[in-house]
Amino acid sequence: MFRTWPREGGRTPDRLVLTTAEPRRRPASGGVLLYVSPGVSVRLAPRVVAFAHVQMPLYEKVNGFQLTPRVTVSTGLQLQM
Repeated sequence: MFRTWPREGGRTPDRLVLTTAEPRRRPASGGVLLYVSPGVSVRLAPRVVAFAHVQMPLYEKVNGFQLTPRVTVSTGLQLQM
């Protein structure tokens, strides 16, 4: 959230100055994350590859209160043109 501060007297400002509404409060987004992602890929046909990998956190430090996944699994097919 941002506030705009007009010049003295409450008139419309010539320029806007943006300041945070609560400068001491940490935002509830972002953080420091480190993951390991082992995976496999298998050639199904000359131009088709299937893949899967699991993403697991090694270190997580998020700002504020956030939900974070314990494990993420991704799978897919790749078609080489």
